[in-house]
Amino acid sequence: MRFSLRELSSDNPVGCHPDPGFDDRLSNASGQIADVTGTITRDAATGRAISIGKITRIETVKEGDPMGYLLARGALRLREPAEETVRRVRDATR
Repeated sequence: MRFSLRELSSDNPVGCHPDPGFDDRLSNASGQIADVTGTITRDAATGRAISIGKITRIETVKEGDPMGYLLARGALRLREPAEETVRRVRDATR
């Protein structure tokens, strides 16, 4: 059974090729955010994930409260505005 998932950071599709016996775990994770463990094939030029094979684990991740980020305000003391810090960290991972 093959399926595709969307990478959260880029919203790009990633093809997945699980080992037999993962059918029940796939149906439990359908439509949810999940961590998928396996062998990742990446594009050599961009580093973007293309596919995941030999999947050994699929774990759903509970989404937090949409306003939960407000609890973290003030956790870091920065000299630059938070939006600049987030932009800088995001751009460094591309």
